[in-house]
Amino acid sequence: MSELATFGQELYFEESMKAIETLSGAQDGERLSAAIAELLPHPSNATRLRVASKISQRFFRPPDAFLAMVRTARDEASKRDLLYWRTARTDGIIASLAAQVFYPYFVLCELPQGYDDSTFRLANTSTLFSVDRIISRDFAITYAREMWGFDSVRTVILALRIMRQAGLLESVLLEVMGRHVLGYYPKPHPMSVEVFAYCLYEEFFDESPTVALDRIYNADCVKCFLLLPYQVDSILKELQERGLVTTVAYPGGRHIRLNAEDMEQLVILLSGNVER
Repeated sequence: MSELATFGQELYFEESMKAIETLSGAQDGERLSAAIAELLPHPSNATRLRVASKISQRFFRPPDAFLAMVRTARDEASKRDLLYWRTARTDGIIASLAAQVFYPYFVLCELPQGYDDSTFRLANTSTLFSVDRIISRDFAITYAREMWGFDSVRTVILALRIMRQAGLLESVLLEVMGRHVLGYYPKPHPMSVEVFAYCLYEEFFDESPTVALDRIYNADCVKCFLLLPYQVDSILKELQERGLVTTVAYPGGRHIRLNAEDMEQLVILLSGNVER
């Protein structure tokens, strides 16, 4: 996961897809950004170049297996998931919010680290009274500042917006004790087996082709998509049936072996099947 840093761009799904479908990614950085900028609809040249630079940073970096995977995906939801995944790992504040705020609260039913019931409610809704289960925008901003020393309110708001644009979160405006609170909660989000396979391989393959099952349960690709443990088990079972992974028993516990030779072979094996 990258260091936490500020950024000023949203997901830009349509613009990013146009760039991925049009360009090979074989150009160098400045030439690539200029080529992407020519495809963008923004009236300001400075804006086009700024957005193009972020698209290049997020998606156009070697190896090219990612671009091939996105092009192979046959439905928009899978393409969006892949772009969200790479965006969250490039702009680490997104993955951090997912892993340390939303995943504990909504999947594990635990309070984010560093908070007890009373301090969480005060930070989340400015009241000790119980309200609907949400994570407020104010809490995300406060958490980033107090736990990570991250003070860019605009970046945190953009990170939440990207999670919403990716279909992971929905937002609601609540009135709590006479004040309006913008809250976020998980949106039902079926994830394709093929997209999970790609994310799993991208996260772990270079480190080791054999990964402890406990590490997979706690992986970025699980937390970024707010997956429940039984969803992970179901996906791993299907991947094993397809021969993409194998369960291996070691003295220290169960491990998952990633069977593809490399990312390029994985994409070939998945090609034509990336759909809901």
